[in-house]
Amino acid sequence: MNRSEMVHLQISLQKCQRGIKTRAPGIGKCPDCKGFFIKDDSPIGYCPTCRPAHTVRCRDCRTPFDGTEEGLTKCPSCREQIALF
Repeated sequence: MNRSEMVHLQISLQKCQRGIKTRAPGIGKCPDCKGFFIKDDSPIGYCPTCRPAHTVRCRDCRTPFDGTEEGLTKCPSCREQIALF
């Protein structure tokens, strides 16, 4: 994401927080805290502060684990696993 896109998202986020806009592309609304946040590559639909409070299933082994602020979708054992090839 380049600088102009980031500035545009920050301005849109401020407008949503102030109530000027209700929706904007690239801005999500957390269902838990009802706060607005800039969407990232994570498939988890919660803001980064609420993600650790939710359980996520690993996309490889489907084991449930606590979410991280970064929105990781692999459990710690799958992330630490060394590639076989």
